[in-house]
Amino acid sequence: MDVEPREWLFSPGSPTWKTPVTGAQDPTSGGRFLILAPEELQGASRKVARFSSTLEGMELRWFGTRRAVILAGFVAAAGCGTGSANGLPAASERSSTLEATELRTELRGRMAEAQEMLERWRGLRFLRPVQLQFIPAEGHGQLGGWYETGTDRLVVVEGRSAAFSRAVLLHELHHALQDQHFGLTGLYRSAHAGDETQALRALVEGEAMLAVTDLLNYDFERHMGLPETGTVDRSLFDKIYEYGSGRRFVLALRERGGWDAVDAAYSQPPRSTAEILHPERYPLTTAEALDLEADSDWLGDSISQNGRRGELELRWLLTAYPPSRQQANAVAAALESDRAGKLRPTTQSGSEAFEADESETEIWQLRFMDETSAQRFEALGAAQAQGWTLDRIGRGVRMKRESAPAAPPADQN
Repeated sequence: MDVEPREWLFSPGSPTWKTPVTGAQDPTSGGRFLILAPEELQGASRKVARFSSTLEGMELRWFGTRRAVILAGFVAAAGCGTGSANGLPAASERSSTLEATELRTELRGRMAEAQEMLERWRGLRFLRPVQLQFIPAEGHGQLGGWYETGTDRLVVVEGRSAAFSRAVLLHELHHALQDQHFGLTGLYRSAHAGDETQALRALVEGEAMLAVTDLLNYDFERHMGLPETGTVDRSLFDKIYEYGSGRRFVLALRERGGWDAVDAAYSQPPRSTAEILHPERYPLTTAEALDLEADSDWLGDSISQNGRRGELELRWLLTAYPPSRQQANAVAAALESDRAGKLRPTTQSGSEAFEADESETEIWQLRFMDETSAQRFEALGAAQAQGWTLDRIGRGVRMKRESAPAAPPADQN
């Protein structure tokens, strides 16, 4: 069966969660999953069970041979500040938690009011009814709810705080409004995996978060931030980008040209996370090439997952290494273009050639706006500390990172 994309709320604290794909169950520590159809695997093994995509922090899971589902949404992560880690009122405020029957009555009563608020705020009307459903909290960890594109169904998990549940309702209702007017399923399907998908996600999630902050008078920025020292959780980093940078991007568009400018962004979505992080760069013109041609001396082997990681991934590389964290944003902002992929040598096993999935070399080629920025990046040592070998030539930087080789498959004869 073909399954449309869903928006999910889930937590790293959940031991398991189930996808809408029948029978598919996946233990996870939380995060975002992109599950693709077979023809979209770009040369990966047809029997692959799990592997990382070109984006660190995003994984691809294989559930049989059917088209599956893009999963996104609020990810509860260890954060800082006084609010919840996902930037919404905390889900665990037990003093204000409603009983199941009270929650249902409360949110059903607020449903029409919330839709009218969104319509007045956004200047768009709901085109179809949204079906509100409730499920028990048991077995769902900190999952707060989700909206299902294509079905107009909004699910709320019971047992959360009243403030959190109201925010979830408004956020997911706004996704329904976006979907009904702009077609989120088609937008995600047309976006290239990697940097472009990350940019689209920030547009979608940022606008929904702007609705929450404007209509519920919630100060998102005060409740979200990265620690200056110690380990940074990737889920928190992504949420700050999607909700924080995404919100500021949509706000900049609205200030530039009203809601018409925001509407236009769905017809001409941002192609890079650099546009999200620097709204003044949106929209990039066709003359401003994002992709680099990989150096020919890197292509002696077969190449797969060829694309862009972009500014966001460079920020993450620098943020994950504490000595470079304070300079991460400034250095990454000087990235002009990049190309990333994996090289996999072809190995002979008897008379059959195969691609050794585990014998991969990651490549990442960067071009900065000037040589000084490239030198600064090299001197920070963040890439080297995370296993990359680095070769700088002028304002260009070439990086490689090896993975463990895989054994040839057993002879099937």
